[in-house]
Amino acid sequence: MSPLRYDELVKKHSVIAYYSSKTNSGHSRQIYTGFCELARSGAIDLELVKEDWDPGHAVKNLIKVTLNGEMDLLFDTNDGFYWIHDDLDRNVEYFSNHVLPKFHYVFKRSCIPEVIEKFGDLAWRFRPLGLNYELTSRYNAMDEIYFGWRDRLTKGIKGRESLCRLLGKTPDRLFHFENFEHPPVPPAEGSLPQILLLTRLWGPLGDDVTASPVVRERAQRDLDAINSTRIGCIEACRAAFAGHFIGGLATTPYARKVAPHLIAPETLTDKRNFMALVKASPICVATTGLLRSTGWRFGEYVAASRAIVSERLHDVLPGPFRSPDNYLEFSTVEELIRAVRDLVANPSALKAMMWNNYCYYRNYGRPDSLVLQALLKALG
Repeated sequence: MSPLRYDELVKKHSVIAYYSSKTNSGHSRQIYTGFCELARSGAIDLELVKEDWDPGHAVKNLIKVTLNGEMDLLFDTNDGFYWIHDDLDRNVEYFSNHVLPKFHYVFKRSCIPEVIEKFGDLAWRFRPLGLNYELTSRYNAMDEIYFGWRDRLTKGIKGRESLCRLLGKTPDRLFHFENFEHPPVPPAEGSLPQILLLTRLWGPLGDDVTASPVVRERAQRDLDAINSTRIGCIEACRAAFAGHFIGGLATTPYARKVAPHLIAPETLTDKRNFMALVKASPICVATTGLLRSTGWRFGEYVAASRAIVSERLHDVLPGPFRSPDNYLEFSTVEELIRAVRDLVANPSALKAMMWNNYCYYRNYGRPDSLVLQALLKALG
């Protein structure tokens, strides 16, 4: 595995990263963190510029970047291929007409090959971005940029741990990317590895989703299918692994209504405790996210060097990431149980998978690594 080639960027390349209120979300923080970390290391010259490059649309999480003053790149951290409240064909039409022609490359989270093909002659502009989850660092300059008094208040509260404890919120310092990291330490010889699946259910679509009835109905069916899978996986793992399985649903009104027997204690789903549970659980289970995306949990598992059992990934990732080296696939609860049992019964395979994910994270998953790999692709 080739090391990160910072020497190819040092003092050679300049980057302008644009921002607006539409990129002020958890989806986007990873990208800005990556750029700020590269600038801190001296790998790039970075300028942050406030500019809404697409004022005619309210689409979020599309980060424009200009490389060396001449090449415009786009980092898209959205779930799936869904930018406007319409069906897939209309989304492809919107992106083809209004976005793709403006950029040399689009580094896309949820880079699903069969959907990329729908873009025809423009498909070559897409490149896989990688795993996404909310993170930041003490050097992420975007955390000091505010969009109105509410944003300033929210960020101010999250910056003070005492206030967060009082208000029951997660302090921002917990999201520093190094807090997600953990070495690939296998379970003690002869002990059963702990298995983890803590997740949530999606409630009914709200009235704020201004889509056509047909699109709303299809979206609700997709949410119901995700919920059904998550419920089935937790129930099956509880039955099969009993004492060495920790799993359940985050408490929400909808979860309490449809699956009250699976609600996990809030002490487990609290972000700090959840991150500790991930590090204490050699085997972590992941399910498909919205719009066939790879969910944030998956990225957090890789950062912590966990062995992963997951529903099939629909998107492609940069670099050497594949089943069975980095994760085991399942499509039914029976396959899930069999895959977990295979890892439990084979400590050497479990250890190898943890090591593979540790190496992948260092080279392709850490925020500076992820952004660096994209810039190297753009540079040819």
